[in-house]
Amino acid sequence: MKPSSSFSSIAACAGGAVLAACVLFPWPGSRPYVPAAAVTEVLRRIETSYVRKIDEQDLTERALAALAGSLDRWSTYIPPKEYRSFDEDTEGRFGGIAIFYAPGPDGPLLREVLAGRPAWRAGIRKGEVLTHAGELNLAGVDEETVRRMIRGKAGTVLHLTIRNVDGAIRTITVVREIIRDPSVHRVRLFRAAPAIGMLRIERFQRRTAEELDTAMAALIEAGIEGLVIDLRGNPGGLYDEAVAVAGRFLSDAVIVSTIGRDPGSADVRAAQGPARYPSLRIACLVDAQTASAAELVSGALRDHRKAVLVGEPTFGKCLVQSVYELFEDGDTYGALKITTKHYLTPSGSSLAEGGLPVDVPAALDEKTRTELRKAWQEELLSHWNEPAALQPDPVNLGEDAGLAAAVAILASPARYEELLARPEEQR
Repeated sequence: MKPSSSFSSIAACAGGAVLAACVLFPWPGSRPYVPAAAVTEVLRRIETSYVRKIDEQDLTERALAALAGSLDRWSTYIPPKEYRSFDEDTEGRFGGIAIFYAPGPDGPLLREVLAGRPAWRAGIRKGEVLTHAGELNLAGVDEETVRRMIRGKAGTVLHLTIRNVDGAIRTITVVREIIRDPSVHRVRLFRAAPAIGMLRIERFQRRTAEELDTAMAALIEAGIEGLVIDLRGNPGGLYDEAVAVAGRFLSDAVIVSTIGRDPGSADVRAAQGPARYPSLRIACLVDAQTASAAELVSGALRDHRKAVLVGEPTFGKCLVQSVYELFEDGDTYGALKITTKHYLTPSGSSLAEGGLPVDVPAALDEKTRTELRKAWQEELLSHWNEPAALQPDPVNLGEDAGLAAAVAILASPARYEELLARPEEQR
């Protein structure tokens, strides 16, 4: 029987024992259930009735994160404070002063200061310590907070306190400007006959295909017959850039197809016209961290028997995600990133059973992998201003079993053709 009072107060009992809980039940009038209204009502009730005051924005963001995260492991809500970093990573550019640092007990220790850029022009040098950004003491501050303090809109002013290697303290004013974050680098030539070149793609972001063309111009001029594309550790990125990169090596061929919630919404992306780089032997270096857009590229080249895959099976994430900006908070936005499509390689594989297989296994132990990635990062820092230029620095193949295997395959046309000609079940 429904109580006549608007509230019912009960002591919960179980097996004769009184539980230490008193529950108040408001009895709302009859009304239809509207899911969105229910979420709003829950948030309102928590804000007005919870035993302690809850920050409204924090509560809302946690609710949005729970909603998006319940969809799948890749869908997420990106709060305003994090969206700027996400957008910078996607665009491959940010407002900053062109410094690179490592944590230090008294503040960030500068590992590299790019020549000709804002910090360099202001007199900041490698080996110095940032002790303060504005009024904030940077000792013990986490890396993400430091990053948010250093970066900002191009044209804005940053006040830094610097301690030099002799211990002298000075205050410097630096004006932020747009800094590009390269996605293509490590452009090398291995041998003269036959000439084998390589390049590394860190991620697929705005202008990756353009950066690839810059690197390829130098390698083509050097007369390469084979090309190693290093996609190890590449987590993916922009779908359109990946399609553009794959299309550079394919002629009038399907690159990828996508399927959304509506089966009739299938979309096929294909290379239009002749390939820009049609005659090269190609090996893609991949590993368990090669994912998403990077798998799109390596899968398309493999399916069309344009490339052999060397290394370890890939991650297996054939998803297309869309980012929807939700609201404005100053100059940054909260956003929803959700899975909107699945994609298939040209052969129709969805990678549902565990990623792309490799033609030639070449695994690295974790210690070697970590050391190589550290070396790649240091190399990128030293060539940041011209990352896609052909570098004369020698590469020690003895330190990288995967790269050595890829170069050996490309140096032997017969071996390369034999791998491509294998039946699919043997690849």
